[in-house]
Amino acid sequence: IFLCRFQRIGGYKMEIEFKTPLELYNWMHKNLKYKHSGKFLSVEEVYENKYGDCHNQANFEIYFLRKMNLKCGREFMVEYTTWNSPGGATHTISWYIQ
Repeated sequence: IFLCRFQRIGGYKMEIEFKTPLELYNWMHKNLKYKHSGKFLSVEEVYENKYGDCHNQANFEIYFLRKMNLKCGREFMVEYTTWNSPGGATHTISWYIQ
């Protein structure tokens, strides 16, 4: 069992407990919304705001997967076309090995 405690300036506390990656996934699916934030958010900000884009949600997931001592990482993709300059749409996904 992993219990995470964050202490932020101002006394804000967050506690989340995940036993398995599936429990983490289910929590994220139920509680987090996709929203482009325009910046990278911390794990605490994603939890507090209950939203993040793919990059922020992948970082949130990676943080907790590492706390479960799982081998994990992220893949960052950038759209490239021959008819347009590179640097188009981007996407981030996370992965783990159990």
